[in-house]
Amino acid sequence: MPLSFSENLSWILSIVSFLVAFGALLLSRIKMRKTEQAAFFDEVTGGMTEAAFQIRSRQILANRAESFALISMQIENLQWVCRSFGMVERDQTLKWLYNTLCAQLSREELTARTGEDVFCFLLKNRKPDEI
Repeated sequence: MPLSFSENLSWILSIVSFLVAFGALLLSRIKMRKTEQAAFFDEVTGGMTEAAFQIRSRQILANRAESFALISMQIENLQWVCRSFGMVERDQTLKWLYNTLCAQLSREELTARTGEDVFCFLLKNRKPDEI
């Protein structure tokens, strides 16, 4: 026996409600993912942000008895690169520097760009002359 008009309408409204709720949930997940991406991944270097660096450093230090050094390095005159060559070249320079620095670190060591021209490092068992 065919469904009545009100039963069909009720069925259609249920499907539409489900699709709207599913769409809202999907959009919420996408927005949350973008927020997480912005909070934890530096858009210039592709590395960690300061927040991610702090979280990961705490995790490493909480589970280890070894000694670590926390180092901060500021790049002088980075604004000169920007003024002379533009933002794209500045960003490429920062990304190159980040990748070069990462290549010098062990698996248990960290680096992140924590400011416009500042990098922080968590280095394991390094002597001052190695740093």
